[in-house]
Amino acid sequence: AIYYVYIRAVNAFGGNFSAPVIVNVGSSAPQLIAAVTGRNLTVSWSGSSPTAYLYYSNRADFATYGYVVVSGYVASFSPVPPGVYYLLLWNGQWSNLVSVTVF
Repeated sequence: AIYYVYIRAVNAFGGNFSAPVIVNVGSSAPQLIAAVTGRNLTVSWSGSSPTAYLYYSNRADFATYGYVVVSGYVASFSPVPPGVYYLLLWNGQWSNLVSVTVF
């Protein structure tokens, strides 16, 4: 199952909710790992399929996004423009949500 979790921070000035965080609790869900070195992004994943869709966005709520088809359990991208990126993988099930910062 996929759950959308919101975190609420409260202090003397009030409170506010975070953007939704997607949590996948499926036992066979792919596990996504991302690493940034300079302007290079490498992603790897586990799961039943070596071919998947990698969704990326600069918004945690994925209001706008793009995707690429990746295969072989590892994919690299270079050069990646600076920014914060949120990543999800779909290969029949959603992966965990990963965020990376490229400087």
